[in-house]
Amino acid sequence: MGAKHSSGSKELSSSELSRIPLEESNAIKEGFSKACRGSPKCPGEDFNKLVKRNWETSLGDALISRLGLKRDSDGSIAFKDFQTFSAKLLTRFTSERAKIVIQLAKDPTKDRVTIGDLKTFTRNLVKSFMIGRTNRGETSWFDGDTGIPQVSESLVSSAGTDDTKELSNDDVSTWLSANPLVMKMMETVVRGFLWLPSGSENAPTSTQTHLIPSCEHPFLPKARFPTLLGLPFVTMLNFELPLEFRHQWRFVYSSYLQGDSFTGLINSILDRGPTILIVKERGSDEVFGGFAPLSWTVSPNWQGNNTAFVFTLKPRLRIYRTTGYNDHFMYLNMNQETMPNGLGMGGQHDYFGFWLDSDFGKGFAAQTCTTFNAKSPLCSTERFQVDCIEVWGVGSEPEKPEERRSILDVDPGAKALLNMAGRATHSDGLRNFSEIDIEQASAEAEMSRKLDASISLDCDDVFVHCEQGSLARAAFPVMEEIRRSGKLCDVTVKAADQLISAHRIVLAATIPYFHAMFTHDMVESKQREITIQGIEPSALETLINYAYSGKVIINCDNVQSILQGAAFLQLDGVRTACGEFLLKTIRPGNVLGVKAFAESMGCANLAQEADKFIMQNFKAVAKMTEFLSLSKSEVQDIIARDHLNVDSEEVVFEALRTWARHDSSRESDFPELLMYVRLPLLTPQYLSDRVAVDEFVRNSLRCRDLLDEARDFHLMPERRCLLQTLRTKPRACNDVVGLIYAVGGLGKSGDSLSTVEYYDPLVGRWRMAEEMIMLRSRVGVGVLRNKLYAIGGYDGSERLATVEEFDPTTKQWRKVTSMHCKRSAVGAASLNDRLYVCGGYDGVCSLNTVECFDAKRNVWSMATSMSKHRSAAGVVTFQQNIYALGGHDGVAIFDSVERFDPNLAQWFPVTPMLTRRCRLGVAVLNNLMYACGGYDGSSYLKSVEVYDVTTDVWKYLAPMNAARSRVALVTNMGKLWAIGGYDGTSTLATMETYDPEKDVWTLAPSMCAHDGGVGVGVIPVTSLHEGFDDSDEDP
Repeated sequence: MGAKHSSGSKELSSSELSRIPLEESNAIKEGFSKACRGSPKCPGEDFNKLVKRNWETSLGDALISRLGLKRDSDGSIAFKDFQTFSAKLLTRFTSERAKIVIQLAKDPTKDRVTIGDLKTFTRNLVKSFMIGRTNRGETSWFDGDTGIPQVSESLVSSAGTDDTKELSNDDVSTWLSANPLVMKMMETVVRGFLWLPSGSENAPTSTQTHLIPSCEHPFLPKARFPTLLGLPFVTMLNFELPLEFRHQWRFVYSSYLQGDSFTGLINSILDRGPTILIVKERGSDEVFGGFAPLSWTVSPNWQGNNTAFVFTLKPRLRIYRTTGYNDHFMYLNMNQETMPNGLGMGGQHDYFGFWLDSDFGKGFAAQTCTTFNAKSPLCSTERFQVDCIEVWGVGSEPEKPEERRSILDVDPGAKALLNMAGRATHSDGLRNFSEIDIEQASAEAEMSRKLDASISLDCDDVFVHCEQGSLARAAFPVMEEIRRSGKLCDVTVKAADQLISAHRIVLAATIPYFHAMFTHDMVESKQREITIQGIEPSALETLINYAYSGKVIINCDNVQSILQGAAFLQLDGVRTACGEFLLKTIRPGNVLGVKAFAESMGCANLAQEADKFIMQNFKAVAKMTEFLSLSKSEVQDIIARDHLNVDSEEVVFEALRTWARHDSSRESDFPELLMYVRLPLLTPQYLSDRVAVDEFVRNSLRCRDLLDEARDFHLMPERRCLLQTLRTKPRACNDVVGLIYAVGGLGKSGDSLSTVEYYDPLVGRWRMAEEMIMLRSRVGVGVLRNKLYAIGGYDGSERLATVEEFDPTTKQWRKVTSMHCKRSAVGAASLNDRLYVCGGYDGVCSLNTVECFDAKRNVWSMATSMSKHRSAAGVVTFQQNIYALGGHDGVAIFDSVERFDPNLAQWFPVTPMLTRRCRLGVAVLNNLMYACGGYDGSSYLKSVEVYDVTTDVWKYLAPMNAARSRVALVTNMGKLWAIGGYDGTSTLATMETYDPEKDVWTLAPSMCAHDGGVGVGVIPVTSLHEGFDDSDEDP
């Protein structure tokens, strides 16, 4: 048997082998000999273990199989072959390293490497770097792999974001050149694997690369140190530092250890040399910070130099260097009246790149920063709360000043205030926490306890964090009891004739309004009695009680007064709770008033939800007295919206007509507001019978012009492309929640079903609904006047002409008049209060006939036939026309599309689809028409295409996750929902949704009672709350 090796192996020349210096060649030989226990060959099993000790598993496997390492027939490796292999790995040429990266990263089944392959390779390289370091026994304060995903993504980001993009050798070489850290990690891993020291270990300190700095915490064992950093983060940040600072990191401060104190932070970082400051936001995983290249000093001036940078670590790692626009690198100040008090980096005063306020815990991150080239804010929350601050000094410790200053030395005014108050300055002469001599402090503590017995303590590795979380919670009830007994109260708040006693410190700590009043030099800060105007006395007393108890009971009687008081006192929590209460009480009769009240109180969320309610329930809201009281601008704002939820533009016209006639002075406003009614979308009959005869319309030339425009739209369809305005665009309310009903279809055995289930997107579950009266598969489904219709289909023995209607309010099915023709695989759509069914299969041939159902009269009538016989076509309403897409005639499958204009009673050809399809799904979303899935005669499709009527062009979108023939496609909540189908092997119960903003399909919960082939309809839930319907009107 011959030797086994990779097909891509190639012998290296003697000159290539000579690239390895003699001392390194000897080191490799010695390491190989030890690994083989003196044998001239390394057994395959031992070699595999050696690889696993230095490389991430999949990267190690690729290393062995793809780089031409020769093995003998028994799997062993001879030193000569290993030496050749080592010379290849130790190349210093970027182009050759790029070839190695491509071989290790590329999918062996593909010709070229992609960005996605590069991401996987980099993640595995970083893991290998960590593995090698751990197995060599190196330890650090930053043990742990926290940060591998962020570091890997950051290193690859310069190559691009499209994972499918293919890269050439030059592309990878360019990427490696732009990311020296990747090459240093590769070199470190390779040299560790080959028993060689890192390339920079023998260099002088000033020139060493130092991927990992040395670090010793002066007090605590590393196992007890709660750092925000993992070694991957440290490696990345350290590599970005100036070379002279990379060799050592020094612990300076952690609020986890030293408490939440701005004074403690400042006292720790002053005169400590260059530092890296890291901040974690409370309530999120976001971590960010900055590098300060000089010692921090308290000053009103900006400090630092252009080696400063800021960064984000989580959720995404990015380094942002200086722009050169200004020199606002570092700022630190406190106890000033005219200057900002706190710590900041970048930006300008009062709009820092990021800012830590002297009121510890408060922070600010600007949306843009002129100092640093930040593409996005360091923190997604502009005004954030601090969870933890951590500071590390970098480089050698600077020479210490003769006397370490405390914060009282920095601010003599603070010391003077203590002396005036008769308070001793016990911290005089004390050094900073990080410089305390542990042995001396322990001795002093032991003496102060005056223990009779001598106790020997070994506490070098002990750290106890004492925290009594219940202390604050227990204190406030006691303070409330003290207040009720009338003790220690130092302020009286007066509203009208009511006096309320309280404690100044409690009000300042819990109510922002009083905090500003008492902590600034305002007249009221020194007054014993304070008068508050504009708040009802009962509400003020309730809110002061809330300051002590943290509780308030909100009801219908007090919600408005409490909300007004909370807005005045800036109690956002109470204001939000009042908004949530009012949201639960919203009805068509009060929603306009609630919205106006919410806007006046600054309750943005409540105002937004009220506005959404108005959009979703306009028909009911427009019937209420509140609507008649709206101003002209308020009416215009509502009826101009694209997202107004109306079945027909008739609703908008009638609402405007009623509002205008409520006050005779509004006749002059009527023509301007009529511009926002989409008259071209009304039927010619309604335009003639209702709009043209209206007195306000007849009396206004401007109104008559709008009426003529609408008539032209109907009379000259060939010119509609020239009449595309806001008034010809159908409204679409994507906020309306709909229940998705899956009707009939097939069971596991292939039998037709009468089963019905529905999906509630708010809870994300399918639930069973009432069964139909008859079995139906390949059934047409339509929705008309919020009722569901099951049309035709196949019952297992014959095609059906029968039709059933489902009323979701009574949850009952009933039969209505049957169609004239039997039809399965039929399409249905509603338009102008009529239900149209097109084509289908009658058991003998495909049909081109069209029928129209008038639900009010319970009558079917024949309409103009399509130009083609279409079975299993997609049928949908789009821009006041019925569209029929694809399908087949029993011989050929179509890509053709035609539309029916009900006003002209004619079918017109439309630009064909890009792919021929039958059994497809079609739907309309955001004024675009989508076609997905189906069957093209040879394969089952998962492709998706979209039609833009304004450009008359089809284009492909992201495909579905699965091929789906017989798929049902509907629109709901601003997304497409593809349900069921057949993938060529089995029927599908799965469902997926399409987000048009992201061009992404996502799997959603599968049906529970069907195996595909269902008909689907969406019945909108027209309100967020039960208890009213469209007929509700004011008494």
